[in-house]
Amino acid sequence: METAIQEIFADERAEYIQVHNAGPGCYNC
Repeated sequence: METAIQEIFADERAEYIQVHNAGPGCYNC
């Protein structure tokens, strides 16, 4: 996961990432 986050932020267009702890079909929000 750390590598994936670094790859995302290596793109200057990326300002933030949204991390969600629920699985498909979950109504956690």
